[in-house]
Amino acid sequence: MLQPVLAGIGVYWFLRGEQLDRAASTVGGLCLGLVIAHSVIALGLPFAGTLAWTAMLLASAARVVHARAWSGRVGWAIVTAACWGQVANAHLSNGLVMGSAALAAYVGAALVRAVRRGAMSPRERVEVGGLMLATLPLVNLAVLLPRLAYLPSTTIGAGYNRLDAWGRALTGVSTRGGVVGYAATPSWPAGLAMPPGPYLGVLAIVLSLAWWTSPRYRWLGVSFAGFGALFYLLSLDGVATALAPLISNTSWGQFYVHEPYRFTYAAIFALCVLAGLGADSLLRSTSLRASLEMLAPGAALWILLWAFASPRREAGLIVAGIAASVLCIAELRRLPVLRWSLPAIVALEMTIAGVIGENRAYVPDYQPLQAPTVDAAAYVRPGPISDYLAARSGGGGRYVSFLPRLSQWGFEFLQGPAYWGALANQRSMIFGVPDVDGYNPTQSVRYWTFVRALDPKPMHYNAAFFSDPRPVVLDLLAIRWVVTSGAPPPWAASVPSTGAIPATPLLVDGPWSLYAIPGAAPEASGVTRWTTVATPAAALNAVRAAAFDPEHIVVLEGEPGLAMSTATGNGAAVFTMNGTASATVVATTPVPSQLLIRIPYEKHWHAWIDGRPTPMMPADYLDMAVALPPGHHTVRIAYSDPTIGYGLAGSAVSVLALVMASILLRRRESRSGR
Repeated sequence: MLQPVLAGIGVYWFLRGEQLDRAASTVGGLCLGLVIAHSVIALGLPFAGTLAWTAMLLASAARVVHARAWSGRVGWAIVTAACWGQVANAHLSNGLVMGSAALAAYVGAALVRAVRRGAMSPRERVEVGGLMLATLPLVNLAVLLPRLAYLPSTTIGAGYNRLDAWGRALTGVSTRGGVVGYAATPSWPAGLAMPPGPYLGVLAIVLSLAWWTSPRYRWLGVSFAGFGALFYLLSLDGVATALAPLISNTSWGQFYVHEPYRFTYAAIFALCVLAGLGADSLLRSTSLRASLEMLAPGAALWILLWAFASPRREAGLIVAGIAASVLCIAELRRLPVLRWSLPAIVALEMTIAGVIGENRAYVPDYQPLQAPTVDAAAYVRPGPISDYLAARSGGGGRYVSFLPRLSQWGFEFLQGPAYWGALANQRSMIFGVPDVDGYNPTQSVRYWTFVRALDPKPMHYNAAFFSDPRPVVLDLLAIRWVVTSGAPPPWAASVPSTGAIPATPLLVDGPWSLYAIPGAAPEASGVTRWTTVATPAAALNAVRAAAFDPEHIVVLEGEPGLAMSTATGNGAAVFTMNGTASATVVATTPVPSQLLIRIPYEKHWHAWIDGRPTPMMPADYLDMAVALPPGHHTVRIAYSDPTIGYGLAGSAVSVLALVMASILLRRRESRSGR
């Protein structure tokens, strides 16, 4: 709910910073706020957040450009950088590109205009641009540094082409489809002219080109018109298809062709800003003829979009919109005090059309926005299965959600209340219980590869789920329970154990049952036999071998610095999880061994044996191990990513330095009387 409000306020604040009339600024803010609020954009939180924080970004950047003193410029540069960081937080790829491009389009045009008007020297223009370029990354080290450092170890960091190639090699199936993902057709802006969907309104579209006769804001109009036109072109399927052979082998090119349609949001943002500029030009017009000349290009644009929209039942809405526009123009010219009727009519038209557009019968096969039908309290309320698992999560062990037939998306589209009992789709995080399924674009490359190599099947690149896991999967992931609908799956009894899985479930929650897997592996165990390999690929091949037994041998990637004994038999280990990022293992081993910890390996896990730091090694490709000398030991492990601290420290130092610079500049300016 906050995103459309923030977006509207941001555009208003930005346009006011450019000295536009309050009523005209309100028009621009209303257009963006309402087009988000009455369409599915509001439900796409990354892009609603991108639009909202891009508006705030431009608003603060306008204060940097127009500040009369360097102390003010530095202060507003900090705010601008903070808003840019929020754009990055909203969507680090497409969203950040759109926000950064909008900032560059505005600041570049504004600085050129300031120099031409004599309000700023060429040197000062370079200094202001340099200030903003420097503050954006420095203030946001806390945002950028941990993400950029973590990215290479994730699936999304590998790139879509490489993931598809890996997936084909592991499963024999390609799930990516074509090179170019979901893209727009050239007529997509027609949806802005007619509800339902992201309806911008008759008056807003007509106003979006009304600035062309006004020299006062022509520079700003040209800047945002160019920005919107560029992203309109980039959103098109034809453009993306033409560019794909040239750029699809680069990381940034793969992000672009993955879903070019996302760039339509930038064009919508530009139209909302242009509507505010057109409203201001209209309010400043001195004659009816001048007003009509201003509105003619926008009217032609709206008629063109309306023709593409192929409306059938909208005659009344069209007539009302045109009549309201003509009435508004006439009254504004006759009684300027009624200037606030302009944003009022925009708000009224967009609101009524948005409500009408949500009628199911309005457009065939259209699914309207609805009042929320999810009982949030019920969704977060623990059930008997989650309570049972939470009571036992401290000692390790995971569960797997299982249905016999799942699409390549896993449980991603099975989100209704009937599936809540499965505890899938990361619902486990609400109750603090560990599972092995999910849908995550930043999952570990090792885990992603392990799932596909050990349980090959068609699987979307973001999904990770099991349909027929081998015993080695159950062992290395310490899967102790299975949540399923109906009888337990046959593979749940395939773990070497003393008996078959009981036919009677431990617990039942509606159609879902919880079964315990007998003989499940513990979260940590001492293994006295190991072998070493040189590469992760070699470790994966060893683990995939039919003869591999994770209970009696560990595959290490490198030398452990410990001599292997000829004695057989494993030691004892008691594992206790301490929160989500650390654990303690009390282990006893009569001979040198490897303490196999069944947590997916990541380089930021650290280990201490009896208080002394010790190396943590990748084990069995997926997990990690600590070389354990003979005796009784307490092993503590903890996850600690130093880039988080480095980023926080870097941002804190940068902000502090900029604040101090602003204060010192302010004092110097006061002494000099400037």
